[in-house]
Amino acid sequence: MQDSPFALSESFLVAGDGDIACLVHNQMKRMKERGILVGEESVIKEVSSTTFAGGVETTASKLLMFLLAMALNPTIQVRAQAEIDSIIGSET
Repeated sequence: MQDSPFALSESFLVAGDGDIACLVHNQMKRMKERGILVGEESVIKEVSSTTFAGGVETTASKLLMFLLAMALNPTIQVRAQAEIDSIIGSET
């Protein structure tokens, strides 16, 4: 998991996609400009994977809480579905 964000940003950097607002990408550009410091690549990999995992966990947690709330409150679920249907329509 540590190598994925780093490898993706590295491929963007090699391809010349320089206008990406990304922590890893920005740090890689700095490393390229001034040279790599000892251990710097490892630190960037660790920080990026921790940040990514934190974002994934937060999203998954919110989705699970929403599904739990809908399962425990069927009347709220019906109201929410009616509101969604009033905006985007329903297939039935």
